[in-house]
Amino acid sequence: MSKRIIVFIIAAVLCVSLTSCSNHMLFAPADSLLSPPLYNSQYEGLVEAFNTHTGSGANYSNPTGGDNLSAINVEDLDGDGKEEAVILYIDRNEDTVVHVSVYDYFSDKWNFCADFAGYGDKADSIMFEDFNKDGFVEIMVSWSYSGINNAGAVSVYSTKSMRMTYEEVFTTACDVSTAVDMDGDGLKEILFVSSDNDGNTITRDAALIKMGETEFEVMGTTPVDPNVTGYVSCKAEKAGEKSPMKIYLDAPKSGGMMITEVLFWDSEMNMLTAPLYDAETGTNTLSLRYELINCADINNDGQIEIPVQKPYENNDNSGTVKFYITDWVYFDVSKPVFYVRTFVNVKDGYFINLASLGSSDLYVRELGTSNWNSWIVCKKTSKSIGGDVLFTVVSVPAGKYDKEKYSSYITIMQTSDVVVNVSVNRDDLDEETIRKAVMKLPL
Repeated sequence: MSKRIIVFIIAAVLCVSLTSCSNHMLFAPADSLLSPPLYNSQYEGLVEAFNTHTGSGANYSNPTGGDNLSAINVEDLDGDGKEEAVILYIDRNEDTVVHVSVYDYFSDKWNFCADFAGYGDKADSIMFEDFNKDGFVEIMVSWSYSGINNAGAVSVYSTKSMRMTYEEVFTTACDVSTAVDMDGDGLKEILFVSSDNDGNTITRDAALIKMGETEFEVMGTTPVDPNVTGYVSCKAEKAGEKSPMKIYLDAPKSGGMMITEVLFWDSEMNMLTAPLYDAETGTNTLSLRYELINCADINNDGQIEIPVQKPYENNDNSGTVKFYITDWVYFDVSKPVFYVRTFVNVKDGYFINLASLGSSDLYVRELGTSNWNSWIVCKKTSKSIGGDVLFTVVSVPAGKYDKEKYSSYITIMQTSDVVVNVSVNRDDLDEETIRKAVMKLPL
């Protein structure tokens, strides 16, 4: 049975036993957790070992993100072909921080090996990686506190013993962290961004560290824009064999604005680089936009594009909503390169590709009620004050959507929140053109 299936089974049975799945789940007695056909005495023993170690009042805590979303993870940590277990939990009798608890299976039973109090009431992610290829897998956990910005941390736990005597070998406060092979040597490094406030000035620096035989060493650091409120997304991209691994960090700024920091390892200069950061001004303006739009691979070519905005002066002067033109650019190591120009509807999650319409002389008018919201896309003409209407994009709340009512419309996207449809006003605009012009905004 695969590790992912086992973890899913344990989490699913826990969920059923408690009738609801929240972020913090209370362990029930082992005999109520596992039953045929999912019963496995080995994993019943794991729960028993956990209960013996923690006693009563232990809540298991699911990571809020990352690839491993279960509080119980089974992995071969020492390369012996047998699985060990790592459990995230909160002990309500002691404090509100998440703990990491490690268990090894030997002598036909699960045995407690190590336990660490973390650095937050949430584990944002947990990952398992042999950072120095010594045959023992490290445990990396990203931490944060609920409701507190810029109070995160990342920790790494390591062992050199087949008895899983893990120790905390690295912890640092940071705003965001990830593990990726930045220098292309086949080993993952840890990249993180931390901030410092001396009471007068806030600075932010990105750092790249690599694990040696027993500890991490700094490979390089670089300043990044300090005028952000945190980071909301972290994406990795390696567009080609000769391209460096690049990290894209989306960061909101005050006033509803946002930027994207790009970070990569410059192998020729042997340094960590943030090319969009201007050292003279201490800011990043090359990726600035006025709305909260994340960078994304909008054309599915394996290369991430960054949205850059400016006010759209060509829009309908009678409109009450301020519109922006959004240029998507990609980064080719030396400079941003223009890809495509769009209108982006952030609220309803779609964008309009102006290039596919063959005209730049367009504007948008917005109309809306409690039951729907629409963008009317028009082309300016000298004969009509309202312009020449090309098509109308209608966004309807999913709970109020009537499929029959909109049967003559082209459905662009449907989510749990909204259904986006298009009504065409021109005979020369067919469905294929519309689907190329109006597209779902990638996350």
